[in-house]
Amino acid sequence: MVQWSFMTRLRATFDGKVLVPMEPVELRAGSLYQIDVREDDTGSRPQALLRLLQSLPKLPPEDIDEMEAGIKRAELPSHFEDPFGNGGEG
Repeated sequence: MVQWSFMTRLRATFDGKVLVPMEPVELRAGSLYQIDVREDDTGSRPQALLRLLQSLPKLPPEDIDEMEAGIKRAELPSHFEDPFGNGGEG
């Protein structure tokens, strides 16, 4: 059974060949480390949202036209009736 003496968390960028830590780390040179990699989207929420939107299926123009026509048909003139019966209308 392997027992780890410490755990450290670091953020790194990938240059196409190696992971490059974004801040100094205190690790022993030549030692073997186990690394679990996941993409860090903290601080980049707009980019994560953009990736999500780009992953959605593309709608054909005729579907978009149909949706906009449905929205247009559902538009109602604004009308306000005073719920307290004071005769006010807006």
